Amino acid sequence: MILAAISLVAATQAPTYLLCGFPNGPAALDVTADEANGQVTTLVQSTGFMERRPAIFSPTEVKWSSPGALNLSYTLSRVDLSLRRVKHIGDREFPDVGKCKMQDAPKRAF
Repeated sequence: MILAAISLVAATQAPTYLLCGFPNGPAALDVTADEANGQVTTLVQSTGFMERRPAIFSPTEVKWSSPGALNLSYTLSRVDLSLRRVKHIGDREFPDVGKCKMQDAPKRAF
């Protein structure tokens, strides 16, 4: 019983790896949701741009933002794996909805 509880805690603390895409690009966005550390890491595959941001995890969604030139905000559904991205330019918003799929955790030597 105790071993099963330890396994469950370890499983919920492991990062979740997703591959996401949007109709208007980028074509492939790797998303690593690390709930145990309260952060999300994104990687734009076409450019290699990587960013780690603090995130808010709720039972149904994960939210984070990227305060760069486009001031992006993201909402990832934990229910259907949709990813809503909003670009904020000046006082205008440009929403876009993409889709994610689960990926296997990368193999590591240590």
